[in-house]
Amino acid sequence: MSACVGPASIDVGHCRLSMTYYDPLQADRLRTAWERASGRTYDPWADVMSIVGALDSLRTPKHASRSLSDLESTLGRAVAALTA
Repeated sequence: MSACVGPASIDVGHCRLSMTYYDPLQADRLRTAWERASGRTYDPWADVMSIVGALDSLRTPKHASRSLSDLESTLGRAVAALTA
């Protein structure tokens, strides 16, 4: 078990990364539920950091091309949200 000091949304970002491999829509539902329960706004920085942190593992063949495409889309949306 590990913990860190930083934005609360980073933990949600890690969960969203795992969910995006299987169902990006569920990852978005998690963000919405977390915002509602916490009263905070999700920081897209958490998606960027989680995906960037997993890039080396994405080179392995265990990830289907659909998963990689979903992650690329998620990363693109997160970067766009950071610059908006």
